[in-house]
Amino acid sequence: MNDDVIITSYVVTVDVMKAFGHESHVLAQVSDADVVFIAIMAALYFQNHHERALCVMQGMGYVTGRLSISRFNRRLHQLAHWLAGILAVLCDLFRTGETFVIDSMPVQCVNVSEPGAAGRCVEQTTVGIAPPRRRSSLAGVCI
Repeated sequence: MNDDVIITSYVVTVDVMKAFGHESHVLAQVSDADVVFIAIMAALYFQNHHERALCVMQGMGYVTGRLSISRFNRRLHQLAHWLAGILAVLCDLFRTGETFVIDSMPVQCVNVSEPGAAGRCVEQTTVGIAPPRRRSSLAGVCI
């Protein structure tokens, strides 16, 4: 079993389900993303033997909550419509070997035309995008 594949599969599963606004029930000890993830690992490493995959993933610490095999099967059947989409994303990811992450966090800009402003970082509690002024150059925040 490859840890890189397991962790990547888990992160993609969680991110896809969050991106489409799916939320697990508040009383569930194991999230819906974990249930779909275990089904994917069962298909990948355990010849679709869900009970074995569930026991191994819980034993290795990839899934923290307790879940019986019967409850797992019921929840998996309720979430079956997620498998095709998530598997398509994973297949594309593993086929090409790359993925793109878009960071949409706004950064603070520093006016470079001010004396001593170039190369310094300004810390503030609120970060936003500074509107451009006429005839001035703006630089991003130092990282």
